[in-house]
Amino acid sequence: MRSDAALQLVWFKRDLRVSDHEPLARAAARGPVAGLFVYEPSVLRSPDFDASHLDFINDCLAELREALARLGCPLLLRVDECPQVLQDLDAEHGLHTLWSHEETGLEVTYARDRRVGAWCRAQGIPWQELPQSGVVRRLRSRDGWARRCANWGLLDRTGGRTRLCGRRGGLSAVRHGADPRHSACDHFGWSDGLPHHGQRPVGGRGTGLLRRDACVRTGLPGSVTQTSAAIYGLSGTSLSAGQRAFFRDASPWGFILFKRNVRDADQLRALTSELRDTVGRDAPVLIDQEGGRVQRMGPPHWRKYPPASAYLAATKGDVEAAADLVRVGHRLMADDLRTVGINVDCAPVLDVPIQGSTDAIGDRAFAHGPEAVTRLGRAAAEGLLAGGVLPVIKHIPGHGRAMCDSHHDLPEVKLDLVSLDGWDFAPFKALRDLPAAMTAHVVFKAADAEQPATTSHDTLEIIRERLGFGGLLITDDLSMNALKGSLRERADRALTAGCDIALHCNGDLNEMRQVAEAAVALQGRSLERAEAALARIATAPEPFDAEAEAARFAAAIKGHLDAKAGPAIGEAP
Repeated sequence: MRSDAALQLVWFKRDLRVSDHEPLARAAARGPVAGLFVYEPSVLRSPDFDASHLDFINDCLAELREALARLGCPLLLRVDECPQVLQDLDAEHGLHTLWSHEETGLEVTYARDRRVGAWCRAQGIPWQELPQSGVVRRLRSRDGWARRCANWGLLDRTGGRTRLCGRRGGLSAVRHGADPRHSACDHFGWSDGLPHHGQRPVGGRGTGLLRRDACVRTGLPGSVTQTSAAIYGLSGTSLSAGQRAFFRDASPWGFILFKRNVRDADQLRALTSELRDTVGRDAPVLIDQEGGRVQRMGPPHWRKYPPASAYLAATKGDVEAAADLVRVGHRLMADDLRTVGINVDCAPVLDVPIQGSTDAIGDRAFAHGPEAVTRLGRAAAEGLLAGGVLPVIKHIPGHGRAMCDSHHDLPEVKLDLVSLDGWDFAPFKALRDLPAAMTAHVVFKAADAEQPATTSHDTLEIIRERLGFGGLLITDDLSMNALKGSLRERADRALTAGCDIALHCNGDLNEMRQVAEAAVALQGRSLERAEAALARIATAPEPFDAEAEAARFAAAIKGHLDAKAGPAIGEAP
């Protein structure tokens, strides 16, 4: 009988330890966890394997079982080929995600991993394989290896020991209200698989060889007051008591504002200060301030900015002149934002529209070709950074080919990857050094036949590897209708697939509580990317004659301020 709570399964291979084990830590942050080791006949019969290896494994497993038990986690031992073991466990208990380190050892185990990968894809079960060395598998070439090394993530190395638990109470709390004293073994009705009554594997010497320095430990999830991997919106121009309490308990990484939250400069400064007070730190506050249809702060308190397409029109197609104007415009935007406590702008848009694509992008795009979009997008990012505001490029890996609005429907793109490289991906690849990006709720069939980029491990892997983007990945709004399932499921899929932070915009407290169940503590490589992004925010803006540059900007852009008609983007009350 399947459990009500699907399982995070950590598959131990030769990494028979709990310290310095990132898959174990990340699985524990998602929900109920069990460990698995499989005695595989194909491996045991391999000429590379003999009885001494089996003795060593048994010794290590004995200590691993005890270490996991202290953390509240069962260890399952099975004898069969891995795909069949996984099939049996999924049928009995329901697997949510399989976690493991990558195998870099033998041909027989690498072939086994390919079979496991095929089974996971067929069943629709995400398999999170994490690197444990400098080896990068399936690398098409060694080009760019220096950059890979420079961007290589470090395992979280926080000390201390805690139980392996999800956000709301641990392995045992897999049903709402479950007694945390009950073990996961009791809940799922498992035997842990180890022989008893004198027949257990002999222990005593194995795992000592695998232990590392005691200060190097996996970062296991901590209390719910840790910064969580989420950004939330709010419903009005001030905080209600319920919102204040929720933000204090959920401790999101940041907040995002919309027109409904903006009245005037004094109110906005008070609101951003109050938001930061709820979490007790200088949390980032985001806004979509592109210009045109997407301008949350506008007249009469702030100047009106043109849509992105207006810059080339105002300079009669001169890309360099347009780039200068773009940089000035976004430098002025940064001044507007910074003075009211906003330090992250979800801009610039790097999407490259094609004929017939949805007006959801439309004149929000700088141009209709990747070269001009790249040049003007770079100028926009430079203007924001110069003014002490972090840019978030969007919508990676490209929304310009979408034929429907992802606020309402799920767009699908069927073009091959080579063609996408030359158009949709090109601006994002060229600006891969920028610190943060927002994902596209678009299915790229060449990467993943069903899941949009936001929730697709394969598409996010293309963003990381093919596009070379090493910065912070933030989802587009999880409440958009392109995504299916509950808000908890959407957040969980996105974070499990490889997004760093889940974004929820509409301010609905019930929906935010669902997101919070999945958006556990920001840690490991995601935490490093978040910290690196915030480190790009200048503490003091570059010198700037705002009055003179504003006059020059107004004269140059005159007659091009009005946006074309199109859908309102994220402005629901």
